[in-house]
Amino acid sequence: MNKSTRPPVSCLAFFLASLLSLVIAGLVFKTVFVAYTLSQFPQQSFADIGYALIWGLRFDLAAAAVFSLIACLLLWLFTFARPLKSPWTLLAIMLLVQGSLQIGDTVYFVEAGRHVSYEMRDALADASGLFMTAVTKHALFLVVSCLLLIVLSLVLVKAAQKLEAVFRGVSFVPAFKGQGIAEFFLILFLA
Repeated sequence: MNKSTRPPVSCLAFFLASLLSLVIAGLVFKTVFVAYTLSQFPQQSFADIGYALIWGLRFDLAAAAVFSLIACLLLWLFTFARPLKSPWTLLAIMLLVQGSLQIGDTVYFVEAGRHVSYEMRDALADASGLFMTAVTKHALFLVVSCLLLIVLSLVLVKAAQKLEAVFRGVSFVPAFKGQGIAEFFLILFLA
């Protein structure tokens, strides 16, 4: 099926596909975080680290739900103004934003010993110094992480497109006149 005859993307199916993609990306970058900062946790066993990763899945789901909701709201707004040629660009942007935040948090954690969220105001005030520290001390990590982020984003967007096609075939809400509004409220409830 070529792009011009492809049916429009369902917001609910897009939400579910992007939610799953963002959770997977979150888990991948949490694993990168652990691998890069492992020397700071010599007393932790791999079982403890695995437990922490699984326990952090709730946070990953919450963050992914927020990013997916933003992408769905933008997708919904674009359907009224000008339908997007590729709504999957929104998912790619959300993946890049999420990955960039996690890469930055990893570098900050290595330097400061805590996550950037504890000092967000200070981090924004001294952004140039933080950026220069990241580039000079963690250049290889930044390059490898950015390449991983790009490849992971491309793979997850392709997988999400296929997943959305599967979700599109499944009826989550019975067909009726206000189905679009019902799906919108279901997305809000899920997020």
